[in-house]
Amino acid sequence: MEENVFVEGLRTWNPHPNAPEFVKYEVEVTDMEEFVTFLKQNAKKRKDGKYGMRWTIKIAKSTQNPYNALNTFEPKPQAESKPTPKKEVEKDELPF
Repeated sequence: MEENVFVEGLRTWNPHPNAPEFVKYEVEVTDMEEFVTFLKQNAKKRKDGKYGMRWTIKIAKSTQNPYNALNTFEPKPQAESKPTPKKEVEKDELPF
């Protein structure tokens, strides 16, 4: 099981009971310096050359409270696949 890396300087709460239905979470940067440091330490270079980061809002099993966890998923490199040569079909093998 993957261990959670909590996003530092960022907090997430369930919305106020009177909030509209479309409001799913309340998010606050609680410490700007801590958050910026976390971003700089964990940002990944994207294909377009820019730096970015993904995190996921998860729900704690014990308290049902939301929290922010760094998304550390990295796809496995795919081996280059060679096109398979097509088999020549004999006229006698056709079903019609």
